[in-house]
Amino acid sequence: MPMFTSTSNDPAIVVTEIDPENGNGDGNDDGGGNDDGGGGNVTPSDANEVLTGEVTGQVGQQYQTKWFSFTVNSLKTDQSYNSITPDEGNTFLIANITITNTYGSPLPFGTFDWFVDDVTLDDALWPNKPESSNMMPAEFMLSDKETATYDVVIEIPGTKQNPSLKNPAFMYIEVSATGEELLTFKMPFNY
Repeated sequence: MPMFTSTSNDPAIVVTEIDPENGNGDGNDDGGGNDDGGGGNVTPSDANEVLTGEVTGQVGQQYQTKWFSFTVNSLKTDQSYNSITPDEGNTFLIANITITNTYGSPLPFGTFDWFVDDVTLDDALWPNKPESSNMMPAEFMLSDKETATYDVVIEIPGTKQNPSLKNPAFMYIEVSATGEELLTFKMPFNY
């Protein structure tokens, strides 16, 4: 499974609060619901702590990894994206993401960094092939301090009326050059 690979073994992630009104756990399709209260969950009271391991994210918060910062600006499901529609019985998960390279030199990014996983799936669900300029390219480079905002569109089984996934999460996993999992970022969502 392709993932961002680092050359450092530093698993630190720093969270900076941007807008406390977003990601309020209200159960809407903004990714803020399903807060399981487990370790690594981010709340405004601990938003500046250094986190490692598994992190449950919230819409609208900026997350700083060792190499880049990112914000999931919105996370929603829809029956279409621009002129694209999912297969019969499926839905699109649409994540709008802002990424800033903070590493000090150019870094590769792309749709290979993001996916959906669920206990009901044998394999993760990967983003659709980019079909519009708003969709994240399959691969692109960001120079140091450069920022880009794109939509990641992933076709998921089921609909709001007939959801197929039990505990779905929009995810990012960061691994070291040796294959050690440094960070698992997940953002649970509802249809």
